[in-house]
Amino acid sequence: MDAVEPLLQVHRPLVARGVAYLWLIAAAYLAVNAVQHGSGRTVAVSLLALAASAAAAYLFGLRPAVCEEVSTVVVRNPLRTTTVPWQAIAEVELTDVVRLRVGTQVVRCYAVARGGAASRMTRRPTGSGLLPLPAARPDPLAPARPAQPRAEQIADRLREQARVLGAAAAAAAPRSAVAGQPAGGALAGGALAGSGVATRWAPDAVTVGVLGVVCAVLAGVAR
Repeated sequence: MDAVEPLLQVHRPLVARGVAYLWLIAAAYLAVNAVQHGSGRTVAVSLLALAASAAAAYLFGLRPAVCEEVSTVVVRNPLRTTTVPWQAIAEVELTDVVRLRVGTQVVRCYAVARGGAASRMTRRPTGSGLLPLPAARPDPLAPARPAQPRAEQIADRLREQARVLGAAAAAAAPRSAVAGQPAGGALAGGALAGSGVATRWAPDAVTVGVLGVVCAVLAGVAR
């Protein structure tokens, strides 16, 4: 059985996730109300439409995430999951969403989109047993720095993680899978390594997506 790596931090779409939870609660209320007060075809159409919308809420609001692990970053998009080793990341870009550039391949992180208000990120404990150092007291004479948007904070963090953890992976494995090249991506100070990236269809997403499409089609037919 493969060991499960500890999560350093998980980044999720805050607004979309909140909207998805609110809609799931509303959908459950509407479903109960339809069963209690509706009749016949109206109930069936309502339940099918609500099921289809709940599937969309899960795929686009609850599933997307960027999960930092010790040796890899796992990008969960609506339908697929991509695992990228830190040392394979050549660049972290922020366009409409955060993008991880691995050689000629680009991994888009739909969980982290540009826009939104500035926020202060907190780091989850990694289980090392070490107590965090006390935060330095702010200098009252220092000029105030403008708040940084959340997407930019996450992009900067992923860029730094790729540099630091990629360098650690390069030190642990002096040679990469490509013969004659040192391990580590461009951010880790080594040659660009595009191997080790795995993209797969997520079984939960495919199942929910198929059920959502079927419910939407049946609701349209039953109207």
